[in-house]
Amino acid sequence: MENIPECAARIRAAVEQGRLQEALDLVDANLAEYGNHPEFLKAEALLCGQSGEYDTAIRLLKKAAEAVPADGEIYYMIILI
Repeated sequence: MENIPECAARIRAAVEQGRLQEALDLVDANLAEYGNHPEFLKAEALLCGQSGEYDTAIRLLKKAAEAVPADGEIYYMIILI
């Protein structure tokens, strides 16, 4: 199995290439395997934001920020939503 950064990179690549169902499937599989890992919460938030589920995206990002408060990317993502 891939490590967490590799999995997160595959999810982001799928999103960037418009393969949203594949990205969602990868997020679901990784959340099931790794629990609420911040990388996968951020990925799920990205998908929610792209589908207009802004409140859910922000909730997921806040949950990720609780786990890793020093991750500036989380706060940047919140600003973009």
